[in-house]
Amino acid sequence: MLQKSDFFALESMTHDEAGIEALLHINPAHPIFAGHFPGQPVVPGVCMLQLMKEVAETALSRSLLMKQVAQVKFLQVLVPAYRQNIALRIEWKAELAFNASLIEGAQTIMKMSGTFE
Repeated sequence: MLQKSDFFALESMTHDEAGIEALLHINPAHPIFAGHFPGQPVVPGVCMLQLMKEVAETALSRSLLMKQVAQVKFLQVLVPAYRQNIALRIEWKAELAFNASLIEGAQTIMKMSGTFE
């Protein structure tokens, strides 16, 4: 949904049974930022969750449902900018349970744990 609407671009991705590592770029010209927030764009938290789901779906080549979100911590605001590298890391636990984080440079933007089905 977000990737198809040009909200983000998946620049690179590696994955194996242990997890997923991806490099993303957020499109600061996306229309969502006209309302969130005008003149001071910030990536909405729900969009961060959705892009994690979409990257996992791409890696696994299947549709996923976020069944449970056990914990989410938004540690920094994510201000979109051209050429901004955002790292996404998903570490698989048992079944489709996971720990995930979004990282910009040396700063963790957000981290979470949950389960897909």
